[in-house]
Amino acid sequence: MKRLCLLFLFGLCLHAVSAQVWLTEVTVNKAGTLSEVLGNRPDTIIALKVNGSINDKDAKLLREMGGFKHFDSPTSLRLLDLSDANLVAIEDDYDGQTVNVDNVVGTSMFGYSWCLMYLALPRNITRISSVAFVMCANLQALEVPEGVVSIDEAAFSYCESLREIKLPNSLRKLGSWAFNACVSLEEVDLPDAIDELEVRSFNGCAALKRVHLPSTVKKIPLMLFVGCHDLEAVDMPKTLTEIDEQAFADCYSLASLELPSSLRRIGPEAFCECHALKDIDLPEGLEKIATGAFFRCKSLKRITLPESLTSIGTRLFEGCESLSEVHLAKSISTIKEGMFRGCKSLKTFEIPSHVSTIEYQAFAFSGLESITIPAQFNTITDDAFSFCESLREVRLPETLTSIGTSAFYHCTALEEITIPANVREFGQNAFQYSGLRSISLPEGLTEISSGLFSYCEQLAQVTIPNSVKKIEGYAFGGCKRLKDISLPEGLQELGGCAFCDCESLDYIKLPENISRLNR
Repeated sequence: MKRLCLLFLFGLCLHAVSAQVWLTEVTVNKAGTLSEVLGNRPDTIIALKVNGSINDKDAKLLREMGGFKHFDSPTSLRLLDLSDANLVAIEDDYDGQTVNVDNVVGTSMFGYSWCLMYLALPRNITRISSVAFVMCANLQALEVPEGVVSIDEAAFSYCESLREIKLPNSLRKLGSWAFNACVSLEEVDLPDAIDELEVRSFNGCAALKRVHLPSTVKKIPLMLFVGCHDLEAVDMPKTLTEIDEQAFADCYSLASLELPSSLRRIGPEAFCECHALKDIDLPEGLEKIATGAFFRCKSLKRITLPESLTSIGTRLFEGCESLSEVHLAKSISTIKEGMFRGCKSLKTFEIPSHVSTIEYQAFAFSGLESITIPAQFNTITDDAFSFCESLREVRLPETLTSIGTSAFYHCTALEEITIPANVREFGQNAFQYSGLRSISLPEGLTEISSGLFSYCEQLAQVTIPNSVKKIEGYAFGGCKRLKDISLPEGLQELGGCAFCDCESLDYIKLPENISRLNR
């Protein structure tokens, strides 16, 4: 054993961190005897270089020296150089796991070494096992040596101080959760030998700014970069065919992304909450975009859906507050549920002739100011335009036969609308809380539904056709400016509170033939 006073310039530290420390260098001639070599002074060693052969019994001691039993002790091991050591197998139970393969960093071998800051791994290792370095919270930098072919599940999970890691060209497998919650990690180059990535490998790497993906990867798996808040650039492989669910979710800083022409599928919420994403060109050849793929991409201004699309999911652009320009592919016949919900900058939208259906809340809470429903429509779906508080102009086709429940609920700027002659059905609360000042209902309508015009506080004039037989409860409740109304002679049933809280209505004449009057 020898002790040297030196300026310790640790080769792994890519930020050129240096500190004057005492380096203890030892040689272990027989694996399992490190404790004997160190004697009674392991708690005083801050920097250690180990040569020779070590096994998991020795690793257990190193783990304890690194703070496993002495969290944040001022005497705990900070710097560990194993570059000239050999890991050898032992048939022994180590912390609930058995390590019996040479040149393998075993499961949890250095896990919870809270104080370990810098580490040089043995040059001849071939694999880093699951949770090998889990919760090494102060580990800042290391280089994985050439020859390592596999980094297993959660190997470096919760290494919160790890800023940089160099991966070898020999690496073929990167396990799921491998760098989970490495919140200080800034940059990663994945070697081209990796042809398949696993889920959540970089989950929660909040400081990660740039990633180079292997050139042969075909799929970005589930939640690979979820929560990488600072991610700005990703080099996409030209072989990519699929981006899976939430692959880039919560990547707040990702402003642009170049997608390859090979891409065929974008999974659910793949880019949800990418708040800085302004530009993304969807390539021709893309066939499917799943539910919520661009949910709350607040900076996205324009989007063109390619003609190759065969399937889109619901809530595709919900919460895209800056979206003002949309071009739909001719293959899209349905504006899906919640597709433009909350798109505050979407002022106008021309519904193409190839679109025949608008689903539930498709434009709810959007910034629409005007909309023209084309002739191929016969129904407006429930809540389709609810809470469109800037909507002033609505043009409905003569082919329309029904308007769904709450279709124009809380459209407070909508002061007038012409109801086509063929409309025979209104859903409940279809115009509740709207800004309508007058309304003329079409001849042939037989029923005025519950809450249809309730709380339309500006509504002063209503024309009810003779064909109406039933007015349901609270149909006109809360219409404070309604002064006069003529009920048709054929009216047979008047629902309870149909005209409740109509403060300006002094008098109403009930038809002689009314047979049911509800309270």
